[in-house]
Amino acid sequence: MLHKEVHAATAGQRRTTYVLASLLVVALASLAALIVYNRSSHDEISQLRAELARLPPEDPRRKEIEQRLGTLHPSNANFGRNLHDRSRKGIFMLASGREGFCTAFAVRPSILATNAHCITAAKRRGGAIVALENEGRGQVSFAVTSMRTHPQYRDSADQLTPDIGVVSIAGRAAAVLELATREQLAAAGAGDDVYLIGFPERLTDAANPVATFLAANIGRITGANGRPAPAAEAWLIQHDARSTSGMNGSPIFSGEGKVIGINAGGYLEGNDETISGQKTEVVKASPYKFGMRIDLLDAILR
Repeated sequence: MLHKEVHAATAGQRRTTYVLASLLVVALASLAALIVYNRSSHDEISQLRAELARLPPEDPRRKEIEQRLGTLHPSNANFGRNLHDRSRKGIFMLASGREGFCTAFAVRPSILATNAHCITAAKRRGGAIVALENEGRGQVSFAVTSMRTHPQYRDSADQLTPDIGVVSIAGRAAAVLELATREQLAAAGAGDDVYLIGFPERLTDAANPVATFLAANIGRITGANGRPAPAAEAWLIQHDARSTSGMNGSPIFSGEGKVIGINAGGYLEGNDETISGQKTEVVKASPYKFGMRIDLLDAILR
């Protein structure tokens, strides 16, 4: 009799347990399916972009691939945060004395990538150059022991050359950023999401360096002359991130979290304006910035 009463009294609890267990199983199965779907979507996007990069502009198959790409854009609300968190200790401020002047990032434990013009600026400053770790409160500092620029770089305003270089440090970075493969670089194109992490000019506080995260889009990828070029020569990446000179040398990340370029600067635009009754050409900074494709580093790191 007692057993029956206990069984009856706990029947409701058992039903609740069965329902909760069933809901848990459904939730876990849905989560697993979502992970598989996102992974397969990313894989398909990469494959389609690679195929698109191989097709000539007039190929009719491009339209079909572009339409398919338009339906495959897996959302991830935490992507930017995750990218920042795993990359932040691979970002450095280049500084001379107590003044920061450029951004750099680890491509090997003791080698940082930056712009060639940042290296030229460092040499002009003279004295000791240091690399300050992002969020290191100015206490994690490595002496720069050597600096190299791309062999084709020219410090000239008259021509655009590979503005890329590396510095060696007396120590090891806590994080090394992952660089895009040649296939991933060839698949990049206008409209792609990109992200930058660096030190804007007004925020280059050498006493407490904290990098800024920016999101943007690729406007176009061209040759040095600004015209369409074969993949091997299309190393100029135009983007619309609101970066300033302190972010020169910052990594440009793809939507897959791989470094595809190094932020190098911005364009200038001249317009005629009437000032005090006189027509005057006014030169302003353009909202369009540009970077150098990351595989230009191969000429230095071989």
